[in-house]
Amino acid sequence: IEEDEPEMFAEIRERVQEGRWIIVGGWWIEPDCNMPSGESFARQSLYGQRYFLSRFGKMAETGYNVDSFGHNANLPQILRKSGMRNYVFSRPGSHEKTLEKSLFRWEGIDGTDVLATRLTSGYASRSVEGLKEQIAKAQEAAQTQGTDMLLGYGVGNHGGGPTIEMLNCLAGKMREGAEYLVFAGPDAFFDAVRASDADPPLLRDELQHHASGCYSAHSGVKRANRRTENALLSAEKYACLAALQTGMDYPFDELARGWENVLFNQFHDILCGCSIREVNEDAEFFYGESRAIAQRETARSTRRITGRIDTLKGADPRTAPRELGDPIVVFNPLPWPARVPVRITNAFRTPRGAQAPEKLPDIGAFDEDGCIRPVQPVQCRHRLWDDRDGIFLADVPAFGYALNYVRSLDESEDVSQTESPPTVAPEEDQIIRSNCTMAYGGIVMENRRLRVEIDRIFGAVRVLYDKKTGKPIINEPAARGLVIEDWHHDTWGHGFTHFADLTGKFGEAEVSIAERGPVRCVVRSRTFYGNSVLTQDFVLYEGADELRVEVKLDWREKHKILKLAFPVAVSDPRSFYEIPYGTIERPCNGEEEPGLNWFGVSGKSDGQPCGLAVLNDGKYSFSVEGGEMRLMAARSAIFADHGGIRLGGEDYDFLDQGIQTFTYALKPFAGVAPPASVVRSALELNTEFEIVNESYHDGPLPQKLSYLEVSEQNIIVSAFKRAEDDDGFVLRAYEAEGRRTEATITCSLPGTSLEPVFEPYEIKTVKIGDDGTVRETNLIELEEGEANVR
Repeated sequence: IEEDEPEMFAEIRERVQEGRWIIVGGWWIEPDCNMPSGESFARQSLYGQRYFLSRFGKMAETGYNVDSFGHNANLPQILRKSGMRNYVFSRPGSHEKTLEKSLFRWEGIDGTDVLATRLTSGYASRSVEGLKEQIAKAQEAAQTQGTDMLLGYGVGNHGGGPTIEMLNCLAGKMREGAEYLVFAGPDAFFDAVRASDADPPLLRDELQHHASGCYSAHSGVKRANRRTENALLSAEKYACLAALQTGMDYPFDELARGWENVLFNQFHDILCGCSIREVNEDAEFFYGESRAIAQRETARSTRRITGRIDTLKGADPRTAPRELGDPIVVFNPLPWPARVPVRITNAFRTPRGAQAPEKLPDIGAFDEDGCIRPVQPVQCRHRLWDDRDGIFLADVPAFGYALNYVRSLDESEDVSQTESPPTVAPEEDQIIRSNCTMAYGGIVMENRRLRVEIDRIFGAVRVLYDKKTGKPIINEPAARGLVIEDWHHDTWGHGFTHFADLTGKFGEAEVSIAERGPVRCVVRSRTFYGNSVLTQDFVLYEGADELRVEVKLDWREKHKILKLAFPVAVSDPRSFYEIPYGTIERPCNGEEEPGLNWFGVSGKSDGQPCGLAVLNDGKYSFSVEGGEMRLMAARSAIFADHGGIRLGGEDYDFLDQGIQTFTYALKPFAGVAPPASVVRSALELNTEFEIVNESYHDGPLPQKLSYLEVSEQNIIVSAFKRAEDDDGFVLRAYEAEGRRTEATITCSLPGTSLEPVFEPYEIKTVKIGDDGTVRETNLIELEEGEANVR
């Protein structure tokens, strides 16, 4: 409206000043309230509240998500730290979640609370007759519950607000003596509650479930959301690093445009995959623009830095390739050291027309400390003669970079193998003579931390043995593809919380060793169901404490669901899920639950607490029944099927048809709950580390640099960016294990060393000013009361 109808916008500003147009919501749009990352919720507030403040001189006090399908248990803290102390919602309805009263105090996982209300009769009345029915329901609820009620009315969805006819109806009732009716905005309602002697009950819980199927509808949009969130966060960090090290201008406008696309796409019907095909296509275009922005700014920042690194080390540029090797700079945007798989295109070259040599040359990667890491030949992503790509593991410091040189090894040089290399080998087949059947041996992968057995009958993980705990956390086939019937569910999954009607399993496995070497070993499993093919590459890296699985799924089924199942070998299971900026425990009852980068099950094995976490790079729908974890990988409902009549002979469009790729990982852990190392590993899985092939030159920057590091594993720095007022830098972090923690955050800004104390699951935002000041702010980068003086 501001851009297209400036005259109307001027009228709206007048109405806001008059108190007749009430600012609510405070976010960019009305998002899904489970799937966006914690940092996305922070940006919903940052851009939404600052827009209101800049245009109207005030911010929203009431969060307003009346159509969102569920509400995560950390929203109270996010709302409070966004300047909002009230919350209005309508889903889940009374038939989906029982509340003591519609009005209550909602307490989040960190202990923060807001005053919340559920609209007893929805947010739309559509007609005067519908409005009268709503008034009667609200009256009854007010008398039964003994509190004022908030009545949402108007045309609502797809049509706008109150009609003149509705307003006349209400005004007429008031003239006739209906003193129980008062025109008011949500803020006034909550103010009246606080001024009364009402004592709303306390709720310590999340607000679920409505439309449980929306957390799995349209895999493409959901993975694009995850990848784009992370790409923008990395681009911000690299831009800060380039600004601090080289004086490069920070790209405010470009990054803001990238975030605005993502925030718009997080609208609940878009991110939830419940829209028509054209909407989903448009959403992918928006994500594509934002990813292009993130990649462009990442490239600009990192290459600005690498161009100033001393890659020559005093060597003669003419002999440097032979003496030093090819310079490769690896960047790490995470605030802890990471071991990064680095892929080198055409590392092993074969001259055109020549035969591939029987033995490829030995190639090593040299770091600043003189350590020589092996480079393993792997298949190229193209077919150009007999060339091979190479892969090695680079150790990169926290929030920084490391320079490596890659070249052929001399006969006198040996790789500095810090770990015993991973191994892979087939077991011997065995004939069971008593019934004359053959028992096929599996394929065993092993490194210093894990032993993995891949079953050749089912193409599944038969055993996952954790050498640290000394326990097999999996001892029956896992990672099998289960096919679930989906005919009775609409796209939203209305009315259902369980998706478990098993109709078949992927089988006819083809299992082979795809790679073996000093860096990693890979076992490939291909299984089949109907017209669909599930290919899983089980990847075990040197020294890794997790098994990565790279999935290529060709899904051709209709009205079917694919779940991957992981039975965990523990007793007394408990299930945990990552939610925005935190963790929640839920019952192991098989209900479909939303989650972010990981979910996990813990329990006891021989009396010792241990468990398994399943990490992912773009899935959001999970279930746990007993000790069996299930990840929903694909769901082929009809686009935007809202439970209408399905006409025979109609050519409907179905979701998730064709090829999709994603990665997950199996990470055993010790203890009664997933530790912060699970959170960190999941973030590493979701991070695309920037790798730059550099040339030879002098420069003022060192070959290795760490700019920011945190002393405690459970303190996760989620963002490092330029302040919106362009007067400093903003660092945001949260506590991930639910325990009070004293931490030290070391930052290379002049004289900056932070020692914050985090309460359980607390989010902290710190502004490091260009003038040397350090102060804590809220999510919108304002201090308490600052909005009132602007």
